[in-house]
Amino acid sequence: MHPLRKRAVAYIERKGTDASWAQVRDRARETLLELEGLIAGLDAETAARKPAKEAWSVHEVVDHLVESHRPAIRHLRDLLKGRRPSNEPIPASLQSSRPFSRNWSDLSRKLSEIHRDYFALLDQARDDPPTVTGPISMVLRIPNPGGPEEYLRWTQEFDAKAQALCLRVHTYEHLDQIRRILQEVD
Repeated sequence: MHPLRKRAVAYIERKGTDASWAQVRDRARETLLELEGLIAGLDAETAARKPAKEAWSVHEVVDHLVESHRPAIRHLRDLLKGRRPSNEPIPASLQSSRPFSRNWSDLSRKLSEIHRDYFALLDQARDDPPTVTGPISMVLRIPNPGGPEEYLRWTQEFDAKAQALCLRVHTYEHLDQIRRILQEVD
């Protein structure tokens, strides 16, 4: 097993599976609300700017979060009910077929609605021992100074708390991406 993969899994188990739901909830809420605060003040023109032709804009990142968080919450709901999620792991680069066909205000509002559903699920969760796991697509950027970015990809089985933490980590990664985009397009 790649050392970065081993470290990532250990982190998710420590901060997810082994943590209390209150800890998972608090960290998730903080990160998701921080993201919402960052995009709340953006106009459609700024959100659509790309730092480079092949790079995503803030609009495209938010589209990705809407498309990936929606099924992630369905997975979490199943896990919290003691059921294995019925659908496959969510693809890492999931987007709608035409991100820019979505109105920016509607898109950012939709992300907030999805996050409210996520918070409601987290508020209902209890610290009972996990009874079921589900698959999640994992992607790690491998440091490669001076070379093209490389990625490590695999599917991992995690319980509900670990999956809830993964959604928070996923959001945090894209929060940083949005900050970089906004610096570059400014």
